[in-house]
Amino acid sequence: MGVLTPADIVSRRHVDGLRLQPGTLPDTSTSVLRRALLATDLLAAAVASTAVFLIDPPSGTGLGVHPLVRISLLVLCTMLLLRQQGLYRSRTCAVRAAQNAHLGRVAVIIVAARAILAPGVDSGAQDLVLSVLIYLGALVLGRTVFDGWLRRQRTLGRFLRPVLVVGSGAEAQSLYRVTKDHPESGVRIIGITGDRPPGEESADAEHGPPWLGPLVMSHTVARALRPSAVIITATAVPWEQLNRLVRDLRRSGQRVLLSPGVQGVGPQRLSPSPLAYEPLLAIGEEQSLRRFQLVVKRILDLIVTSIVLVLALPLMAATALAIMISDGRPVLFRQQRVGRGGRPFMIFKFRTMVRDAESRAAELRAHNIRKGPLFKMANDPRVLRIGSFLRATSIDELPQLFNVLRGDMSLIGPRPALPAETLQFDQDLQHRLDVRPGLSGLWQIEGRDSPSHEVMQRLDVFYVENWSIGLDLAILVGTAGAVFGRAGRYLARRESEQDEEALW
Repeated sequence: MGVLTPADIVSRRHVDGLRLQPGTLPDTSTSVLRRALLATDLLAAAVASTAVFLIDPPSGTGLGVHPLVRISLLVLCTMLLLRQQGLYRSRTCAVRAAQNAHLGRVAVIIVAARAILAPGVDSGAQDLVLSVLIYLGALVLGRTVFDGWLRRQRTLGRFLRPVLVVGSGAEAQSLYRVTKDHPESGVRIIGITGDRPPGEESADAEHGPPWLGPLVMSHTVARALRPSAVIITATAVPWEQLNRLVRDLRRSGQRVLLSPGVQGVGPQRLSPSPLAYEPLLAIGEEQSLRRFQLVVKRILDLIVTSIVLVLALPLMAATALAIMISDGRPVLFRQQRVGRGGRPFMIFKFRTMVRDAESRAAELRAHNIRKGPLFKMANDPRVLRIGSFLRATSIDELPQLFNVLRGDMSLIGPRPALPAETLQFDQDLQHRLDVRPGLSGLWQIEGRDSPSHEVMQRLDVFYVENWSIGLDLAILVGTAGAVFGRAGRYLARRESEQDEEALW
């Protein structure tokens, strides 16, 4: 869309192809979403509370309270804890790893409170751990289903919050790309205001939101469009105009967000540090992997991997047999990848492609849907029929548990890249090599389906610079939810394809 004049904006005629009248900006039915999320959590809490009650019922020394009353109280307490943890606020739920961390706290608190306060409950350590896992699993699964539904709705243009960006330039365009790469954020940038050199007003017309006018028109544009929020890019607004603009926007009832112009800094590293009543933000140091933290991370890898491996051995044996029956040997796929410090190692996966897949990679390079050095192809002809299922459910990754035991990989970290791919990494992306590659990572649960190379780079570098045991645990929990979500979408797609075949 081309450049809009201030007259177009003030008269509310159109933005991004939409004819605007008061109250007709894109769907912001937050009440609908809130009710849907409340219903999802209520169902998850009811299922978890009932399961915990049946697995670990009170002894006969209780007060004779009816089981339905006990379960209802557990459900009520769970819902109150979800609210207390901020899990109905967009800033808490915007990042799935942070959301999962808060859900984990809810699970631990509700189980601990039940064990301490509920009459007649005398749980052992094993029962307590199982109860926490039940609550956590039910809540994460419920949120995963809700997130999958909401993500689909937002890719169709629903439930998007219209946002105006004040301040043109690279930072504004970066914000726009982030919202395009992450539709699940629910933000749609409807336009940018700011002073730009003559001739550049339409430079981004095809690749970005419309330019809505100069900086002095920002307040007028915001009053006309009434967006859900105004984001001011501090790097593009002159200091002497910034305070006045913020005051004017706030006095007119606008929600104002300030982009400080720094990237890759986790919110836990930011803290207010006022100077003579003037607001400053202190940025904490990067979460470097100290020796003690590395030891804790390695112990966590060994414990969790050993448990999962024992539980997964029957599934792995069945998978190997299915591959042999469908396409013969070899069952495993081996490939050299780059690990921590640039050291190469051999990765193991269940084979999901035809035997000559690597030799055919060059001829398919033109069909790469990813931008950047990584390769991914929609409907790759090299993938076996059973391979599609193994990939959708991540069963093909299970042999990498042996890579974790050997120390080549960690459970959580950036995915190990091919040697040829690392040669194309820029200076920022080279930081991926500072840590062990992972079986899963932040990119896998937040941006795996995005074709943008920038998404992978931003999330991987963020993980390296903001690492913590808590973030690892949150990603670990989120991985289970993401796997269930992908498996559900795969099964739904297969069912839809079968229905189409039946019609024909």
